[in-house]
Amino acid sequence: MPLALGYETLLRGSVDKRHPGALIAVVDHTIKAKNTDTTQVRVPPALAPVSASPAEHLEFALKHQGVSLSALENICLDLDPSIFQKMVHDNPDSRYARIAGAVFEQFTGKSLEYKGVKSGYTELFNPGDYLCGSPNKVKKYRIHFNGLGTPAFSPIVRRSTGLDALLSRNFQSDLENFIESVGGEKNLDRAIGWAYLDETRGSFDLEREGNKAGRAKMFLGLLRRAQEQSTLTEDYLCQLQQSIAMNPLTEEFSFRHKQNWLQRGASRFTASSISYLPPPPESLPALMAEFLDIANRTQDKTVDPLVMANLLSFAFVFLHPFMDGNGRVSRFLVHQQLCRSNVLKNGLILPVSVEMKQHEAEYLNALQSVSSPLRNLWDVMVIDESNIDGVFRARSGAYRYWDATQCVEFGVRMTHGALDHALIGEVEFLRKFDRVKEAINATHGVRDNDLTTLVRCAVDNGGVISMNRRKQFSATVDQDTMDDIERVVGEAFSPSSN
Repeated sequence: MPLALGYETLLRGSVDKRHPGALIAVVDHTIKAKNTDTTQVRVPPALAPVSASPAEHLEFALKHQGVSLSALENICLDLDPSIFQKMVHDNPDSRYARIAGAVFEQFTGKSLEYKGVKSGYTELFNPGDYLCGSPNKVKKYRIHFNGLGTPAFSPIVRRSTGLDALLSRNFQSDLENFIESVGGEKNLDRAIGWAYLDETRGSFDLEREGNKAGRAKMFLGLLRRAQEQSTLTEDYLCQLQQSIAMNPLTEEFSFRHKQNWLQRGASRFTASSISYLPPPPESLPALMAEFLDIANRTQDKTVDPLVMANLLSFAFVFLHPFMDGNGRVSRFLVHQQLCRSNVLKNGLILPVSVEMKQHEAEYLNALQSVSSPLRNLWDVMVIDESNIDGVFRARSGAYRYWDATQCVEFGVRMTHGALDHALIGEVEFLRKFDRVKEAINATHGVRDNDLTTLVRCAVDNGGVISMNRRKQFSATVDQDTMDDIERVVGEAFSPSSN
C-alpha cells in the first residue's frame, strides 16, 4: 500500500479528517519522476519527506500537491503555531515558508515574527498549473494572491489540456463574426427571439419542469433583465427568484434560513438518497456576501469572461441560497456576467441551457465533482419525509475554496456550443426556411401565415404535412401546393443539403 503524504498526513490531526483537500500524494517505487493525474500525484521515494515533521510535509504539499486553501485553513487552525513560526524564521526567503506564513496569518488572524524577505514577489498559485487572476500584494511575505476570487472566497480552476484548448479560441471574435454573417438587423432579431425561447425551454427541461406559458413568460422576463447589468444584491436576487416563482408560497424575500438538500431519485427517502447539502444557513450570510463581492467586482481583464461567468454560475448553485429556483437564477447569472463583460451586447443571448440539456450526463458529472466531496462532510439522519438532522463536520472553507475545474471546463464548452450549434444552427435554419418560402411563392400564391405554418409543420415532421394539417388548410391551400411544400422542404432540410 503506497504511503500517503502531504495534505493527507497533515489533516489526520484535523477536526475535518474527511476534507476533500488537494490531489492525494503517494510514494510510488516504480517511477523516477513526479507523475500527476486528475486525482493524485505519485512521487518517487527521493521526493518524499524523510521525517514526520509537519513543516516538511507542508512544504512537500505546497511544492507537489498545489495550493488547497480549504485544506490549508484546517491545517493553520489545527497545527501548533510554533510550526509556522519556525518555518518563516529558519527559511525567510523560501517560497513555501512565505506561503505558509501568509496563509497562517490569513486564516488565524494571528501575526508571526518575520524579519522580511530579500527576494522579489512570488505568486500563491503557479500560473502554469492554475487559471489565475490579477495579483494582489501580501507585502509582509512578498506574496501575490492571484486566485480567481478573493482570499475569503476563491474556488480554484486547474489547467487542463481540454480547458486550455477551449480558452485558446477567440470566442469574442467568433461571436462578432456570427453577428456580421447574419445579414441584417431583421435576421439578427429573429435569431435572438428564437434564442430567448429556446433558452427558456432548455432551462425548464433541465429542471424537469413543465414549460407552461405562464412559466415561459416569467423566465423570458428574467433573461431580459441580464441586460440591465445591475449590481447583484440580496434584494435583487430575491426579485429575480420571485419573478420565476409560480406559487406565491415559494417566493423568497431573503436568503434561506433553513437547511435544504438535493435528493437523487429513490423509492425511499434515506440518508444515502441525499446527494448534496449546501452550506448550513448560519454560514450563508458571510458566504453570499463574499460571492456578491466577486460577482460585482470590476471585470478582471486577466481572466477569460467565460471562465468567470461559469465559475460564478456554479458557485451560486453550490451555495443554493434559495429553497427553490436556484438553477434558473444560476443560468441567468451566466448571461448577466457576460453582459457585464460586454461579451453579449444588444440583447444577444446564448442558449446554454439547450446545450447543457443535450449533455445532461456530463452536466451531472460536473456537479458531482464538487457535490460528492462536500456531501461526505455531512452526517445525516432522516427524521421523516420532510425533515432531516444534518451535522456539518467541517469548516466553511470547504464551500469557499472548492475545485471548480470540471465545472468551468464543462460550462465554457457549453457556451461555445451555444454559439456553434444553437445560434449559428438557428440562423442556417432560418435561411433554409426562407429559401423554401421563396421557392413556393415563386410558383404558388399562399398567404404568408399559412405558408409559414405549413413549412414549419413539414420541417418538424420529417418533411411531411400531416393529414390533420392538410384538412385544416384545405380551404386556402390546394393539395398540389402542399405536395410541393413537402418536396421543397425535403430537399432543403435533407442532410446532404448542409
